[in-house]
Amino acid sequence: MIIVCDGCGEHFHDGDDFCSYIDDENGELIEQSALDSEWKKFGDKHYCPDCYELDDEDHYHTKDGKVWDAETEKEVI
Repeated sequence: MIIVCDGCGEHFHDGDDFCSYIDDENGELIEQSALDSEWKKFGDKHYCPDCYELDDEDHYHTKDGKVWDAETEKEVI
């Protein structure tokens, strides 16, 4: 599994020169590694640190124009 930013298309790298691949069935280990590296997951989308901002109202604004509640991590409509 490869974690790809839904904002800019960047692939998550685990610090090596290679993209992070994982051999577990559902990719939980690589996803947790990305989240531990300041990536965010909202719904079924992943965002690198360059593609989201937290505002003063505790909403994350992502580069693709979506707004997510910081506490529930659900999209704000």
